[in-house]
Amino acid sequence: MFLQNSNKISCLDTDPAKIAVQMQMLLKWLTDNPSINARMDYDNLAFFLRSCKYDLERTKKKIKCFYQMRAERPEWFSQRNPFLPEVQQLLELGVFLPIDGVDDEQRKVVVVRTAVHDPKLHTQNNVFKVSKMILDLLLRMEMENCARGIVAIFDMNGVQLGHALQLSPILIKRSVESWQTYPCQPKKLEFVNSPIQVNLILNTFRMFMTSKMRSRVLVQKRDCTIKCNNLPKELGGNGPDYKELTIKWKRLVEENSQTSAESSPAGSVHDEWKQFFPYDLKLEDECDEDEYDDPEPMELYGEEKKTYTYATEKRRMESAATVINRDLEEEEGDDDHHNEEEQQRRPMQLSEEEGPKEKKNGICCSKSNK
Repeated sequence: MFLQNSNKISCLDTDPAKIAVQMQMLLKWLTDNPSINARMDYDNLAFFLRSCKYDLERTKKKIKCFYQMRAERPEWFSQRNPFLPEVQQLLELGVFLPIDGVDDEQRKVVVVRTAVHDPKLHTQNNVFKVSKMILDLLLRMEMENCARGIVAIFDMNGVQLGHALQLSPILIKRSVESWQTYPCQPKKLEFVNSPIQVNLILNTFRMFMTSKMRSRVLVQKRDCTIKCNNLPKELGGNGPDYKELTIKWKRLVEENSQTSAESSPAGSVHDEWKQFFPYDLKLEDECDEDEYDDPEPMELYGEEKKTYTYATEKRRMESAATVINRDLEEEEGDDDHHNEEEQQRRPMQLSEEEGPKEKKNGICCSKSNK
């Protein structure tokens, strides 16, 4: 099983001996950190290593970030049986459709049909779940194409207010993070058939993007600029239409339903590696353990490095309202303090003004009594 898929991804002419050592160290690190629960087959680790430009520490962070994201998003990565009614409905609609072949720059192209579902019948989390199911399958089937990058076309034809209302800020943030966490790099995000109001939602997406990803966003009112021979007819191409692609990927997901489980047995993997590499892969017991410890905090890499942990981010997002309220209370407290000082001054002024008045009234009363 390990050897059959070993030629799916190239090594970009990098020194095979160096890669063997890096893979050995990754395997050692994952074995020492079973809580990450990552797939430890060669193709998967080679994919991460290549996407991180063969930077070992960066690859470790990427792997941990990716699998931690999967663990913390059960709404996307659990209950992934393609025959569940809610999943079947979205598969039949074709919410996420990889296009056959690649574009002119040898990148994999996918179409995200943002408004094909009914927001009254389907939750946005289920839409994301089905999209991730197809994306995960695509990474297994076309690892080499995906390693060169992903071009996503967001077809917004038919988008309505109900679709926009499904996207809360925290859901948008998680969606952006998932794109940045996957080992396949998003090279271009093109929005087509976009209404004028789309910028209201896109501005929220941009808030959570790195500057590099923001520079790759393109909004088009109609025509698609991606150069690909197999673009669907709905996008002005000559390839299979949405209906044909929907039937194809629904069938593929159903035929590969077992691949939804992201687990890899730890046993016998090292033996397979020894068969694959003509190098000595004996793990060095005398290595410093700190070398394999994954440092905190984790990072998402882009033009701007963003240091965080998912738990920290979650707490920060959930406490955003508390922080705002606290700031408001502080402002109100300052106002109250200012008002108290004024109130303390005002009785003194009033007493000076009212004192003689009361005295005068008292004299008048005494006179009247007399």
